[in-house]
Amino acid sequence: MATIRRSGKGWQALIRKKQYQGQKAKTFSSRSQALLWANAVEGSLKRPDQLDQPQPQILKEAIDLFIDGPLQEHRSVHKDLRMLMR
Repeated sequence: MATIRRSGKGWQALIRKKQYQGQKAKTFSSRSQALLWANAVEGSLKRPDQLDQPQPQILKEAIDLFIDGPLQEHRSVHKDLRMLMR
């Protein structure tokens, strides 16, 4: 998750990930711009084990990949999983 903090007259978004070398940071004039950038950058980062996986061709494959990957990091895994399995 990104850190958003006040930096001088702007807002700085700072992204650090264990699987990746270094960090990314950028300063914006508003907090909402910093959040949007941080979410976009974090969403584009893939874990090394995911780089070799082919893109899903059907919705079921995409849902299964979501359940096995990002959903496991959610706080409400069981609640979200029940909604997807309906």
